[in-house]
Amino acid sequence: MIDFNKTLICVSAFLLFLVVGCSSMREHTCCPEADIPDAAIRIAIEDFSNHCSLFRKDSTFHVRFNDKVHHKSTLYSSPDEHGRPIWRNAEGEVIEGLVSVGIAGFGGPYFYGESTKDRLPSRYIIVNDKLFYWEDAACPMTEETFNVFMKYGLLETDEDAWWANLSVGCDDKKVAHYYFKNNDLSKFKRVLSTLAMGEYEPPKLR
Repeated sequence: MIDFNKTLICVSAFLLFLVVGCSSMREHTCCPEADIPDAAIRIAIEDFSNHCSLFRKDSTFHVRFNDKVHHKSTLYSSPDEHGRPIWRNAEGEVIEGLVSVGIAGFGGPYFYGESTKDRLPSRYIIVNDKLFYWEDAACPMTEETFNVFMKYGLLETDEDAWWANLSVGCDDKKVAHYYFKNNDLSKFKRVLSTLAMGEYEPPKLR
């Protein structure tokens, strides 16, 4: 059953974003209907490009939507076959009613080849000549998108590539995390952190 209230909120947020940001933005999309992931990503990019200091740090940004937000993970140990402790992280409980979007500076190229082309990002928005890109299984990469990604140095062609991306993250590099109420995307908070989502306690949203 369609949740008309949720759909109305998402579409309203999406239209507001277009009014605010369309003058400096170019985008590629094959999914015209706004939904929660699409609307949350667009709102996060609009806030990031206008209000976040990290926007000045890079020219290419990876965007990721998460449909679940967890409480902080806990560290525990369990013995291996020799009785030596192995430390692991236990994922925290899901926080109901929240979704999130992460925006991080580009960490390295993706390898485009026959084995990897269906596992690569396929969506993008350009704001003030800066590229924001993300994965969307429902939208295959087009020739236009391929050319844009090549222009920004996002792709390297390698027909023998098996891994789509071999970049190594920088542990001390800050990223932006956006937390949204999934029934009202106008309510969100931005957190800048060197930690991954789930490694700290998310902010509370009223």
